[in-house]
Amino acid sequence: MELIDTFGREHETLRISVTDRCQMKCFYCLPNGSPPAMPKDQILTFEEIYKIARISADMGIRRIRITGGEPLLRKELPSLIEMISSIPSIEVVAMTTNALTLEDQISALEKAGLTHISISIDSLDRGAFEKMTGLDALEKVMNALEKIKKTSIDV
Repeated sequence: MELIDTFGREHETLRISVTDRCQMKCFYCLPNGSPPAMPKDQILTFEEIYKIARISADMGIRRIRITGGEPLLRKELPSLIEMISSIPSIEVVAMTTNALTLEDQISALEKAGLTHISISIDSLDRGAFEKMTGLDALEKVMNALEKIKKTSIDV
């Protein structure tokens, strides 16, 4: 079975948001301030996400992108990556992140089967980065980039 839209395009990628939380306060995401976080009991469990991924794979999905908020804030994220990467027809398990906590988690994510990563960097100028994100954290992001270059994960 294939996922084909009304324009006849076949879709092979599914984006799954695993959390609404983020430690940054980017003005473009939060122009009116931080909204209240979703209650944890309303966020999909790893088992529910896995079921969606498995059913989607049966329908032709080959690439899954994990997003958020900031997905690295989701506890035990490497376990979810491992679950998804175990689905035989899934070829790519990707993630989009702000990389603030990536440096400490990259080894576990690689071992779990993460194949690709996109890192959001608003600016390489420290002051501009802080102004846009509300955090003086450019150095942490750059350190994570250096560490990821030493892995098998495609950037």
